[in-house]
Amino acid sequence: MTRPPVVAAHKIGTAGASHDGFTYAVIAEPAGTGDRRAAVRRRTRLRSGKVMGADGQFVVECLLANRSSQGGLLRLSTALALPDDILVYDDQSGDLLAATIIWRRDRDFGFRFATTERTPRFQAIADNMRRKYYAVRG
Repeated sequence: MTRPPVVAAHKIGTAGASHDGFTYAVIAEPAGTGDRRAAVRRRTRLRSGKVMGADGQFVVECLLANRSSQGGLLRLSTALALPDDILVYDDQSGDLLAATIIWRRDRDFGFRFATTERTPRFQAIADNMRRKYYAVRG
């Protein structure tokens, strides 16, 4: 039998008591259950974006749920297989970022930014995505 994780808590009163005549409030998460990110993430208010393959071919529109200096979380409207190496375009900022998928869960994908040389082709893809209407080649 496994024991539940130990949490730091303190007694806060007796009204609506739940255990031993007291109500408890958790003041710290169990050890080992915290955020494992190397950089602080920032919520992005579900900014819209686009996912492309590493070759610049459009794959799907997405929502950027959060972002840090090292990566982020993108959410698709439907479950879809994405390639490991992608380009993520942020509609609000106009940034085109090379990324690698590091985890997948249903419609959510965690990604880490990849360092990529800003070649003329990469710049052309970014410029194309910033236009009001962008063309997708078949």
